[in-house]
Amino acid sequence: MATVKLNGTIRFAACDLSRVLAELPSHIDLTRAAPGCQKFEVDVDPNDSALFHVSEVFSDPESFVNHQARVGTSTWGLITKHAEREYTIEGLPD
Repeated sequence: MATVKLNGTIRFAACDLSRVLAELPSHIDLTRAAPGCQKFEVDVDPNDSALFHVSEVFSDPESFVNHQARVGTSTWGLITKHAEREYTIEGLPD
């Protein structure tokens, strides 16, 4: 099976940043512990504290889809539901 790679950015409203930063360590830990997670990096842009760069690699489509489902119902998902996301995803079936 092909790996799934996601790369892109998330932009948050300034009023959400404190909650996002408080929840981010837990989100990173939970994601890295997820079955199939090979890489998960989230970095704040050095020139724009509201812009986060995201890079993910999952071992297969099922692992990636399971991760997305977990995130959708998590505290992170609730806090970030209005964020602007710009991603490219490779490795998912059409």
